[in-house]
Amino acid sequence: MFRLTVLAVAFLIGGCAEHQFDRPIVYESYEQHSTHVAGLDHWEIRSRISIREGSKAEIARFYWQRLGEAHTMEIFGGFGSKRIRIQQSPSGAVLENSEGGKFVGRSIREVLAENTGWVLPVAEMMSWIVGLPYPEIDSENKWNENGHISSIKQSDWTVLLSRYKEFDDYVLPTRVRIFTENPSLSLLDPDRGSPDGDTEIRLVISSWGVN
Repeated sequence: MFRLTVLAVAFLIGGCAEHQFDRPIVYESYEQHSTHVAGLDHWEIRSRISIREGSKAEIARFYWQRLGEAHTMEIFGGFGSKRIRIQQSPSGAVLENSEGGKFVGRSIREVLAENTGWVLPVAEMMSWIVGLPYPEIDSENKWNENGHISSIKQSDWTVLLSRYKEFDDYVLPTRVRIFTENPSLSLLDPDRGSPDGDTEIRLVISSWGVN
């Protein structure tokens, strides 16, 4: 097991301000934290979500529950519908909207893209929002002074995490900013729109529920 000492860097979600801390952190403090959080597969968040690509944007209230391999996602007041509810199990995903429409697909990502035109990196976000890199891709990480990840870079995505708070036995971020400048990672379905600027997702999490 190697040891890595880094200068801690904390990013403010609201802008590009950056603070450095004089106190170095030891890699093992993060390793202990990440091992603990990696075992968390039952959780729920209540949040505000904003998604922007160039001049196209959506703002909505957002609920996401994970129970192992089962997921429930609800979006209120955005994406062209008063309410969208998506349920995913190992057998596939079902989207229902407030107009009575029901759509079936392989995943949350697929049914959301087909019915709203927005393509979210849902699988990666499942790790990012708990403060971990997506495990199947190499990452470049930075830590804050407490040994929690403040920045993740993976496959041209940059994820900034801040305002960690304690929820039961877990310390989890409540501000998440995800962005890329790579046009091939557009959040817009090419059949619904075309990339015309920076791509960004922001989550302002008001509560975490952990089981």
